[in-house]
Amino acid sequence: MQVKILKPFLKYSAGTIIPVKCNENGLPVDRFWRKRIKDAEIDNCIEIVKSAELKALDKEKAKSNREQKAKFEANQKKAKALKKESEKTETKNSHAEEA
Repeated sequence: MQVKILKPFLKYSAGTIIPVKCNENGLPVDRFWRKRIKDAEIDNCIEIVKSAELKALDKEKAKSNREQKAKFEANQKKAKALKKESEKTETKNSHAEEA
């Protein structure tokens, strides 16, 4: 993981990008950086920099999510149309039985 310093602190100046060692779960090994990342939620002193490869994967995932959402919405529309059609058929059948 890489972090970008947004506000100067200690020996780090703003704009510096620093590599941070992480474990297999993506958490910083060093407690200092774990705490700085947690603090950044409040003071915005650092941000996590994503590599171009991760950004590309994020774009693909977002595209896949949009496609899945579109398919889901299309299926919902089809289900509503089928429900209306079945209700019409039931109504016609009930009127035919009454006559």
